[in-house]
Parts: sequence; structure tokens; C-alpha cells
Amino acid sequence: MSEKSPYFGVLGPLEVMLGGVPLPLRRNRQLVVLAMLLLRANRAVSVNQLVDALWPRNPPSTAVGQVQTCIWSLRRMLSAGRDGCNIIETNSTGYTLRVPDGNLDTDVFEMHARAADEAVARMNHVEAVEYGRRALSTVRGVVLGEIDSPVVQALAAKWEERRLLVVEQCIELELEQGKFVGVIPELASLVRQFPLRERLLEQYLRALHGNGQRAEALSAYRAGRHVIASQLGLEPSGTLQSLQQRILAGESAEESSPQPQLAVTGTVPVQAPPPVVTLVGRVGAVDTISSLLAGPPTLEHRIALVVGPIGSGKSALAVRIAHDHRALFPDGVLYVDMGAEREREANSLISTTLRSFLFALGVSEREIPSHEADRVTLYRNLTATRRVLVVVDNMDNLDHVDNIDSLLPFGSGCALLATSRRERPDLPSARIVRLGPLGDSEAVALLASIIGDDRVEAEPDSALSLVRAAGHLPITTCALATRLASQPRLPLGHAVAQFRDSRQAERLLTHNGLNLRARLAAGVEALPADARWLWLVLSDIPVPDFAVWLVARIVGTTSPRADELLELLLDRGLMELAGPDTAGQLRYGFNWAVRVFAMAQAAEQISIEERDTARTRAAHAWIELAGTDGDDLTNGQARGNGDTGLSSAPTVSRPERGSELGGGQIPDRYRIPRVDPAIRFAAERDGYDFAVRHLGAEGRCAGM
Repeated sequence: MSEKSPYFGVLGPLEVMLGGVPLPLRRNRQLVVLAMLLLRANRAVSVNQLVDALWPRNPPSTAVGQVQTCIWSLRRMLSAGRDGCNIIETNSTGYTLRVPDGNLDTDVFEMHARAADEAVARMNHVEAVEYGRRALSTVRGVVLGEIDSPVVQALAAKWEERRLLVVEQCIELELEQGKFVGVIPELASLVRQFPLRERLLEQYLRALHGNGQRAEALSAYRAGRHVIASQLGLEPSGTLQSLQQRILAGESAEESSPQPQLAVTGTVPVQAPPPVVTLVGRVGAVDTISSLLAGPPTLEHRIALVVGPIGSGKSALAVRIAHDHRALFPDGVLYVDMGAEREREANSLISTTLRSFLFALGVSEREIPSHEADRVTLYRNLTATRRVLVVVDNMDNLDHVDNIDSLLPFGSGCALLATSRRERPDLPSARIVRLGPLGDSEAVALLASIIGDDRVEAEPDSALSLVRAAGHLPITTCALATRLASQPRLPLGHAVAQFRDSRQAERLLTHNGLNLRARLAAGVEALPADARWLWLVLSDIPVPDFAVWLVARIVGTTSPRADELLELLLDRGLMELAGPDTAGQLRYGFNWAVRVFAMAQAAEQISIEERDTARTRAAHAWIELAGTDGDDLTNGQARGNGDTGLSSAPTVSRPERGSELGGGQIPDRYRIPRVDPAIRFAAERDGYDFAVRHLGAEGRCAGM
């Protein structure tokens, strides 16, 4: 422990000690921010997480500024110590509170708890109890009970669960040593506090019976059974019922002790579908997830989130890993595909999923609670002492659901494996695993695994051209390979010419029951008209990505509004952030499968004339940019920029004057940066090439 830095306590009311003297803490927003930083000490806490903790609903427009003020106040308070000035670091997403080893009570708790586990492994139960009790002595009361933030309380609940697990371990070891009298008062209090925790009730019954209090033990069973039945609509577990029968039969305390048994009686649920896609490559992703799942049980939820564009093989990877690691989760693998539930109201998805999970865990239909909150309670109770892997596929359908944490299994031996097209702010502790298109060699290997090595070896160049035509995506490569496998005499060279046609390429969006076209269509239908129109016309402009200023020119709106439209498409997984270019501008592009689908939709929904007008408009913008310093193009004000020429382009509302994105000077981040012409050329080269080809083909480049 460093005496130069403050000592922090969260296992009770929040406290900060400096040199053994408590620092005064005000009960305001500063307390919530400090609690969040301490509960994730030495890890980044984003500004969004802090805003959510302070204002669960409807944060004020000044929220970010108020968070910054709280950080400033905390830094000032903590700077009394010599190390305090640097204790809160600023990072790219938020802040990190740096706490030396031993200067946080949760660290001390974990140190003693680990020592207890190691003593149990050595069969030294006396030493294990000693270390366990030392860990429990660091708990001063209800964890952060004075802070009413739901986000803080959710994180604090994990420590309460961790404390109870250590309590149960200590009591179990003491019961094995015949120390019945000493644990009875403690268990009586715990059973009153946690009447639905059957492990504590079972230990209480054994302690009473072991102390010769048979009548009291049977009375405690009846009281516990009444609470469980009235609150959950369930009978006590088989372990408790069996214990009651042994007490009634007058068996000795030793005979009444539970015998080792399987974690789950009956059939162990394995809801994950069988793996149907050949898994090629992804070695790094598999290793990362495997190390997380195979790691020791921890207080933090073990969550792996596989993020990638549509068609990148997220679902196939998750399903394969779930099957390969079943031995680590002997109590079952629960699975739900949220993408298959598109027709269901988003708010009912959680309740429906919980019903499915509870049934798989052995709860009969009639015993499943009707209210969602009761289902959550029962689900957490059932998973608290089990080792279950929960797989939530295609989480994008839960974008507007605020209780995703209801699906998190509660036990420290459980894990969650999820897939999504983008990162999930509602899963802040998730280990992110990103998938992109396959490399050339991996995509060719996937093709060969389906059509045969001999065909690939006979025409290696054509095989490479085919996987490139499929966008290097696993799902489209598999679809292509499946079609080729059904035509074993078709030369690969002939197939290349077929699938270079975008209409043929769109056929690759369906494979083996997975319909990417339908999933994309569902997302597009929910778009506002202006965003949908923009998405369609951009897909028809043959460049890999676009800067915001160009999109503003095409639509005929402000750069801030264009940025909003692009962010909406990004959020729906219909465009991707290609990253900053050499000029420092953010650029947005298409995943191959999405672009193929969008081009097909554009051909159906927008006339050839209108698509040509949009391309021409973009070409003129690039030509004008090449001849200016960029400032005149800001906010769509380039010379000659009158009517957009796009007759059916939807009217795009402009921000009102004085709004954050509206009147007044446009923020610098929306301007075309002043850069060296060579740097600008590198950033916009694809656009310049397209502009010359397009306008030259129409004889419009003369004099430019």
C-alpha cells in the first residue's frame, strides 16, 4: 500500500482516507462520479457511462460539462497527496482513476479471498476460513448504499454477490469442522436478509440440526418454503427437500450433509444451433475468446462481444466457440438469436428470452413467472451457483432496450458471448473482438474447403478473383462455394465473369437458411426517407468511401446535417467508419455485402437519370475541390451550387439557427481542412479519378 496516495473504500459507505484521516465527501454528483471510477479502478470509464450514472434518463444538455466539473473537483480534492495530481487520467473516451495496489478495499478483499481459495485447494480448511474471514472483515456495510444511482447500484450488487459467495464458503468449511453453534446467529440473520438464497437456508438447516435443534430446523424449512412459494411460485430445490426428509427421518448431522451431485439434474440445455459453416482463420479471435472463457471465475461478468459487419461470420464464430467450450460450462449453453425475432416488439424480447432460458434451465411452463421482473429474479437465482454460457446473437435488435443486463447470468462461473455489428455501450465491461473480411489466403482456403483443393489448385488466379468478387466475407464466400460445389464441371474462370455482375453478386446474400438480404431490408425500412435516399445514391457512386463535406454537397444540406445522416447509417450497420484520411477527415464507406444490396435496391427505387445526376453532382464537387482551398465548399456553398438537380431527393431539414449544429460559425470539425495539396490529393484521389472518368465520358471536363 502506498502511503503517498489516498486509501479508498467502497465496501460500505464510500470513504477516502489520506494519512489515516478521512477526507470530507459531499453527497452530490461528485460522489457518483468517484464511485464509478473506483468500481472500475485502473480501467477507463467513458464519459457516456458517467452521464448514464448521473442521469439515467434525460440527461441535461450540460451533462458533459458537469462531468468535467466533477472531475476537476475530484482532482483538486485528491491532490492533497503527493501523487494526487495525476491520480485521475484523461484518455480518449473518458477517465481512469489510478489506484496503487492495496489502496482500495476491494483489492484487499480479493487478496484474502484468493488466499482462501488457494488454502482450499491445499485442503487446509482452517487456514481457508481464516483468510475468508479476513476478506469479510474489509466489508463495512452495504456496498455504496448511500448512492441511489441505478448504474452504481448494479455494479455494487456484484460485490454483494462476491461477499455472499465468500460467506457461504466460510460457513461451509466451518460446518464441516462441526462448528454449528458459532454460525447459527450469522445464518439466521443472513436468511432473513436473503430469504430466496437457498444455499444459505440449506446451511442454516444443517447448523440447527447439527446443534440438536431438530424442531427449529424443520420450522425454518417451512418458513423458507413459504417465502419461496409465495414470491417465486416454486417449490424449494431438490437439495432442500431431500435435506428436510433426512431431518424428519432423524438422520445424524453428518448423514444430513449434502452429498456431491451434478450441478444440474435432468437434461443439460444446449440451445446453440449446430455449427454449419466451416471456420477458417480467425485464430486471434478464437484465442482471445477462449482465454476469457477458460479463465478463472471473477467478480466482473465475463463478457465477450464479437463485433463486425454483416456477413463477417460473427454468428458462425460464436456458435462454434460455444460448442467447443461446452465442457467449461457443465450446466448448459443458452442461446438466442435476436435477429430472428425482428417481428417482435423490442421491449418484449427480454421477457420472451428469459422465458426460453428459464424453461431450458428446468423451470416448468406453469412455474415461469408472468412478470418480467420476477423472471429476472428467478433467472439470477438459478444462474448464481451454476456454470452456464449464454450466447446472445445479433444484439443489434436490442438497440432501444434499456435492460439488456437482465440477460447477464449472475454466477461468477458463467459467461456471456454476444455478437453485434458495433460496440455496445450497454456492455461496458465486454472484451471486444473485431472481425473484418478474410485475407486472400484465408478466403481461398475457405473456398477450397467446400469445392475441393483440386479445383482451386487447377485455377488459382480464378479462385482468388472469385473470393474477391465475394468481398472476402465468410458468408458470401460460402454461398459462392456452395453454388460452385453444385456445378463440379464449371470452370472457375467462367464463374468469375458471372459473379462480377452486381445482380449475380446479390445472389450471394443468401446461404444455408441465412438471408442477409432480409436482415438488411428490415434495417433499411426503418430509416427516415432522407437517410434511406442518401444510402441508396452513395452506393451507386463507385468510390470506396466519402467525407462529410461531399455528402453535404450531394444532398444539398449542411455538413452538420450530413454528419447526422451518416451517423444514423453507421448506427444501423448500413455504413462503416473507414477512419480518418490523410487530411484528417472522417470517411464513411460500405461493407461489400451491404453495398451489393444497396446497389440492387437503388436500381429498383431510383431512376437512372436521378442516379446519374447524383454521380454528376459528386463529380463536380470533387473537380471544384481540386481548384479551391476547400473553404468555399464548406457547408455546401461551392460556386455553381444552386438547385441540387435531384428531383426526387427528399427535403432535408436544416438545424434551426442557434442550435448546436445550426446557425453561427460551423465548427472546425465540419470544415474541409486546409492541407498541403499533395495531402488533399491522397485523401480524395479515388474521387478525383471518378470525377475525371465520369465527366470526361460525358464531355463535361473541357476547360476544367
